[in-house]
Amino acid sequence: MLQVTAGGRETNMTQRLARLVALAGRVRRLSWCTVVVVVSHDPAFLAAFAEWSLRGRLLVWSTRLVVVTRLALPQLRTLLPAHWTFAMMNAVFLITKDTSGNNEFHGATVNVTTLPYGVFWDESEGPGNTTVFSGTDYYTLEAISHALNFTIRKVPATSWAEHTRKILPQVLQLVAERRAFFAPVVHTVLPHRLEKIDFSIVYEMSTISFCMAPPGITAQWQALYYPLSHTVWFSTLLVLLLTPVAFIVLIRKTGDILAKRTEQFSFGALFQHMAGILLGQSLLHRLPSFSSSRVLVAAWLVFALILGTVYSGNLTASLTLPKYPPRPETLPQLVEAVDRITMQPYGKEFRKFFAKSDSPLFQKLADMIDFVPSLVEGQRQAAERNQAHLDNLRSQHDNIAKSYSRADGSELLYIGRESIMPGQSAWPLPHDAPYTAVIDRHLMAVVEVGSRSYYAPLNYPVGE
Repeated sequence: MLQVTAGGRETNMTQRLARLVALAGRVRRLSWCTVVVVVSHDPAFLAAFAEWSLRGRLLVWSTRLVVVTRLALPQLRTLLPAHWTFAMMNAVFLITKDTSGNNEFHGATVNVTTLPYGVFWDESEGPGNTTVFSGTDYYTLEAISHALNFTIRKVPATSWAEHTRKILPQVLQLVAERRAFFAPVVHTVLPHRLEKIDFSIVYEMSTISFCMAPPGITAQWQALYYPLSHTVWFSTLLVLLLTPVAFIVLIRKTGDILAKRTEQFSFGALFQHMAGILLGQSLLHRLPSFSSSRVLVAAWLVFALILGTVYSGNLTASLTLPKYPPRPETLPQLVEAVDRITMQPYGKEFRKFFAKSDSPLFQKLADMIDFVPSLVEGQRQAAERNQAHLDNLRSQHDNIAKSYSRADGSELLYIGRESIMPGQSAWPLPHDAPYTAVIDRHLMAVVEVGSRSYYAPLNYPVGE
């Protein structure tokens, strides 16, 4: 083993290299099978070695030269053609890399498995019956495949539902059985899933939210009732019933003989007159002769004036600006407002997760969940019935923008303000896979450059 240090002047290093090459040449001539190993990460040293090895006739065709270096390929592509030693002799370059995740797949075909899922992974038919892939997760996988030098091969899956008698959906089962290297689409990290598979780093907050149709405007005839609150209506009816009784009591105590003998001052007639005053009709044809009764009539007139003014003003306002009933925005409001909640088939795992929760609210949510084949069907039912659909926030925004938006920008479906489950999402991988670290490293690179759009819905032209 011969070593040339980098210290000192350049001429001294060249002289030492010349002496060492001459010494190595003598060793080579004494052996019929020689392998020369050069370890250097300095292109200047390698260029000098190539020059002096020719001058000192260190190498012949039967001599094997191995150069171990960490130089990048662009530097080597410049160095190799410029020197006969590297370009024409029996030489090989061994490029060492950092072992913290820089390894690659060396052109291998990598099996992955997934199904179409919103904006993350989409499949469409291309020319010549080919399948065209798109979506943020597919583009991430495509970038990683270029970086790690592998070809993507998709292992088919048929449904997001549980695979036969397994406890995992089919996509995850293919990963657990190691028939697929990983599933390149967002999956929420759930505790029971970790018993069967591993996950990459969390690269997306895949929020599970609900969508439903906004409550409609009440019928026009009901606008006659809504200007006043329930309490005001009840109080008015109570006063309307008690006022005739007060009239009768005053007439009996004051001794108004004529009023007592007149049917105009019976309970039924008085009730009719009081109601008529509220509706703006004329006064009694004959008022009682005592002042106490007349004060009561005056008080009722003032009450009718105030109530009528308030009612007419509120009625005008409610007809001018229609009042929308409050819409559910939180989970407690949701479970009280709807008859049914739908999810895609993968939601069976979430229903089990909710059912095992100690929260009565989540247990009630689990009892209300039914399953539909797709996001499109779930949102269609939510738009037509008194029910909601649970799904990924970004996927829901995307489909609402495409299918449930009017030309004026209003939406036929809305997303609740409170998320049901702000889950951490990652790519599923088999337990203890040797390539987990390198997948994590490249996923982190994607996240750090900001190429993913978190939470923000896609913007489509109005009406499209």
